Amino acid sequence: MGSKVWGWMVIHWTTPIYLVGFVANDDFYSQKLVFARTTL
Repeated sequence: MGSKVWGWMVIHWTTPIYLVGFVANDDFYSQKLVFARTTL
C-alpha cells in the first residue's frame, strides 16, 4: 500500500511538470522544476 501511494505521488508530481516543460519554453520549465523541488 505504501509503495503504491509513493508511486502515485511520483507520477502525480513528475508527469505535469514534464508535460508543461515539453509544451512551454525552457525558462518556464526551469521555473516549474525549481518550484516543484521547493514545494516537495
